[in-house]
Amino acid sequence: MRSTLYGYTKKFKPHAQHIEGLCWHAEHHRLVQTKVKTESGEELKATGVVGQKGHSWVVLGLLHHVNPGHWCCFPLRAGLFVRKKYCPEHFEDKLQIASRLMNSLKLPENTLLVGDNFYGAARLVNELSEDVLSHLKNTAVAYQYPEPPCNQGRGRPKIYGDKVQLLTYLDNPQSLKTHTMIIYGQEKTVEMASFEGLLRGHKRPVKIVLVKGLRKEHFLLFTTDLAMTDEQILEYYAARFQIEITFRELKQDLGAFNYRLNSQLGFSRYLQISFLAYALIKYLAIQGEILPQTTDWYTPKGFASPARVQRVLSQHFQAQRIFQGVFQNGLLNKNTSLEDFMRCAAA
Repeated sequence: MRSTLYGYTKKFKPHAQHIEGLCWHAEHHRLVQTKVKTESGEELKATGVVGQKGHSWVVLGLLHHVNPGHWCCFPLRAGLFVRKKYCPEHFEDKLQIASRLMNSLKLPENTLLVGDNFYGAARLVNELSEDVLSHLKNTAVAYQYPEPPCNQGRGRPKIYGDKVQLLTYLDNPQSLKTHTMIIYGQEKTVEMASFEGLLRGHKRPVKIVLVKGLRKEHFLLFTTDLAMTDEQILEYYAARFQIEITFRELKQDLGAFNYRLNSQLGFSRYLQISFLAYALIKYLAIQGEILPQTTDWYTPKGFASPARVQRVLSQHFQAQRIFQGVFQNGLLNKNTSLEDFMRCAAA
């Protein structure tokens, strides 16, 4: 089981009403400077924040491996992050919400949590019994295992060994190995080198991998599962891209974050129901029950989109209602396909 944690900010309209106990969060905001005129005509420089605002969600999802190089993400549960000044009594930061979401499910053995560098913090990794795969900054420093003391003298034994500058240590021709694998649905050739040691603040040893050739800049990944190969580490982390596709489909096709309710409990339930509907729709697409729509000039790759699945299901249920009302004598079987039914109805 490969689970993933990620954050999302639900957009809101400028005239949206503020709900008690919640707060707005800026999304992709940036500072800009502009010139404004006063009533007297004087020009002044003003600095402001540009960007939309909304509710900040921490979402736990399941990464499902469909076939080599192709993954999909099923959102499971979500927790709403509210700043401490708006919720002082029951405040939870994002790492505490992530830990609560993980502990709320009975996860099978060999579960791997995949997240960005925020969810790779030592505080969260040390709390979880599951293995973690995350991203490291290029300036990260690791440590060798401490050497066993020859003669135990006074003082505590060393926790860390020699310091290692990861980028300098791994980025050399002797350590790098070339790998050809399917990433993002395409065959890619990358260079990777690995190091096994310790990170400051982490209670468990980690395996760190340097990846070159996949992006413009090389990057570092780490995991607490020492048995994973370099190819597995890169493949599982690259599967996180399905998070963006999942959110795009949830927003555009299902309207999961377009709730118009007046209570936190109401839109929390609405979001969980949207997750369930998305999972059922995605399951039908993956199983091939509903195929993507093709034309004479375009054959899409992958699975049917949620909009396509919804359209076909709507037509199918509508045809069943017509069937029950028109063909009372059982001229057609209830399991008749939609195409056969419409052909018979037209005749």
